[in-house]
Amino acid sequence: MPEQKQLNILDDNIAESWKSATLDALLAFVRLKSKSPAFDPNWEDHGELKAALEAAARFGKARFPEATFDVLEEPGRTPCLFFDIAGTDPENTSSVLFYGHLDKQPEATGWAPGRSPFIPSIENGRLYGRGAADDGYSVYCALTALAALDEAGIARPRAFGIIETCEETGHADLSFWLDQLKSRCERVRLLTVLDSSAGDYERLWMTTSFRGLLAATLRVSVLKNGVHSGNASGIVPDSFMIARNLLDRVEDSSSGKILLDAFYAPVPADRLAQLAKTAEILGDQYKTEFPWATQPACARAEGELELLKLKCWMPQLSVIGAAGLPAIQDAGNVLRPATALRLSFRTPPSVEAASAAKALNTTLTANPPFGAKVELTDILGVNGWDAKPEQSWFRDAAEAVSQEIFGQSAAYMADGASIPIMNRFEELFPQAQFFITGVLGPEANAHGPNEMLHLAYVEKLTRAVARIVTNIPKASS
Repeated sequence: MPEQKQLNILDDNIAESWKSATLDALLAFVRLKSKSPAFDPNWEDHGELKAALEAAARFGKARFPEATFDVLEEPGRTPCLFFDIAGTDPENTSSVLFYGHLDKQPEATGWAPGRSPFIPSIENGRLYGRGAADDGYSVYCALTALAALDEAGIARPRAFGIIETCEETGHADLSFWLDQLKSRCERVRLLTVLDSSAGDYERLWMTTSFRGLLAATLRVSVLKNGVHSGNASGIVPDSFMIARNLLDRVEDSSSGKILLDAFYAPVPADRLAQLAKTAEILGDQYKTEFPWATQPACARAEGELELLKLKCWMPQLSVIGAAGLPAIQDAGNVLRPATALRLSFRTPPSVEAASAAKALNTTLTANPPFGAKVELTDILGVNGWDAKPEQSWFRDAAEAVSQEIFGQSAAYMADGASIPIMNRFEELFPQAQFFITGVLGPEANAHGPNEMLHLAYVEKLTRAVARIVTNIPKASS
């Protein structure tokens, strides 16, 4: 175990780096418009994704001159950064693998005055800018932690890193790179994913599950072109009416309950207990953290535990886009020819996306009202993920580290978001303990306006990451 003097040096070095070099690197990253390919079809020409990886590689190379930092490219594939940093503990041949991504969501509207998606700003210890928290900080957090361990003379195992640039679009490219890199990642005993949530900024949080995702476009067509509504309504059915009718087959609009059995899975007893503990810790935060248009908040349920179950283990539908509907100022008295809705379902971690997609397609397209033309297209389904039980060494280390740094017990939480690649990681690295954590706590608002990184928390998280890395068991144990 490291001596207290070494740990003090470790913490001082991490604090100093976050005030200077690490923060400067992250500020430069925010300025990059490294939008994911779904939001920048010309990403190859713009070169921002590659620039983000090259900047991270330079940051790492300055700290580990003898290490490998490869920016990997393949025509038509988003680039990927792989690093390999030799260990300093000759008695431990295990390794840690870090994962993160440097592609970003689009700008979004609604940024507060003085804030901008690609012009970083710091207010009251918070860094605002697109991608700072989701999750440009990840590679810099990992490299800062490893460098600080070396500077403090604390032995650590070998470290690998896979940093992708397509996470916000999908994981097809990462899966390709994993096939190329899996043989280079030897004896991985800890897989650290710095792309998740934090219930608050008062303790170390670990994520135990992610929901699955099923997206599809529902299109209802009744005419070849629009016609005068005064002449046609009453004879021609409205396409939006039919779309509403079809959605009633899959969702109870009075409660939000999904009506298809294929979208459900039982909540394991241990996960339910973790949800109850999270609800106890956070109280009514799940009602207060969102920018509600009404007061009191119009939340789906009263109890905190029930809200967490709805968020993490119950299927939900959001209509995230529409076509065929003109803007209000452009809406004439026309019975429109068609309505298309983009449907986004979040499914419980253990639901099979393929089964849910089949049930959805059958339900929506069978016997359409009035014989209208109904299509379900652009179907995207990804499975969720539920972690294996924590290994004892990790559970003990996480608790000790959280108590030391935060003065609070470590906490475990289910995440309502999706990281589909987790199943592939588990397949490739079956011996690894998963350490899934992140900085997406209250008001972080990833994907939306005013995305924020809590600087005091990310510094403490970096200290926690460094300590847990030193607890990785020897490969032979």
